[in-house]
Parts: sequence; C-alpha cells; structure tokens
Amino acid sequence: MISQPRKPVIGAIEYEVMPGHIHQLIIDAGELMTGDVIEELAGELAEAVLNCNDDRHEGHGRKHTMDDAQKAYSAAVQQLLITDFRHEQEELDRKIRVHKKWGGQVPAAVFMPDTVDDGKWNVMVPDDEGEPVMHRVRDGVLDDILPTPEQAGAKRDPYGIGWVAPRRWKTKTRLRKMMERDKKGK
Repeated sequence: MISQPRKPVIGAIEYEVMPGHIHQLIIDAGELMTGDVIEELAGELAEAVLNCNDDRHEGHGRKHTMDDAQKAYSAAVQQLLITDFRHEQEELDRKIRVHKKWGGQVPAAVFMPDTVDDGKWNVMVPDDEGEPVMHRVRDGVLDDILPTPEQAGAKRDPYGIGWVAPRRWKTKTRLRKMMERDKKGK
C-alpha cells in the first residue's frame, strides 16, 4: 500500500520588539525539533532582529539592541518548544474547508421557527466540519428576544415551507402614506 505524502506543516515564530514592530520567521514545522534545529531557528530570528535598521522594511525598520536579539532568541525557543504547529495547521485547514463549504463566513447559530409547531423555535448549529445540526430551543428562552412569525405579521406560505411576510415600505413611502392619511382625516 502506497501512503499519501504528508502535507507540509508551515509555521511561524515571531517576536514583537515594540507594539506594531514584529519580526517573523516562517519555518518548516514538519521537521523534528531537535535541540540543534531549535537553536538554529531561534538564532535566525535573533539575527533578523539585529539586522533590522532604519533603512529596512520600506523605511519602517528600527535599530535594535543586543538585548532585543536575546529576547527574540528566548521567545523563539519558547514558541518552538510549546507550539503544536501540526495541530494549528490542521485547525487552519479545517476552517478553510468549512468556509468553502458554506461559501463564506460560517454562522455560529441560526434560529428558525418550527415548521410544524407554531410558537416553537429550532436552532441550527454547525458541527466541527460545518454540517448543520438542528436542536429544539427550550420553551420561553426566546420569548423576549425574537417575535414569532405570526407576531411579526407573517403568514404560512401556502405554496411551500416557511413564512411569507408583507413587504415593508421604504421610509419615504411610509411618510407619504401617513401624510395622505392625515389629509383625509381633516
């Protein structure tokens, strides 16, 4: 059996020297993090901090001290020891999959009136893979928050599932109708 090649795991270690001034090193996080590798990567980040000057980063660079480089080295070692880059990559891949499945931002929850029981509500919550899961909302939970379709003036759709609400007038039309009604009343 031929195994699929593993997707490369890309990670980043970074050090924020001052607010808004961040040095970052993109790494291949799929390799074994031995002491030598950790020292080498931390050294690269510290070197990047030391090499920064006023002429770099399109004029946004800064001159840094040896103390800044040592702090960057320490921060890189700490990140390399405690960060699970593979898990972060899998989580990012999952979010991208779900985003594509929904065609955009995934809703946290969608409240819907029940199609059978008047006055009852259902809530759709996506699971980890973006599949919708329906749950019944306990009675009374949404009473003060959401009006039922009947309370909002909607009627059951005679041709399908759901509700049909009367069209709302634009503000201009509503004002004109109010003025016409006032003129007729006088």
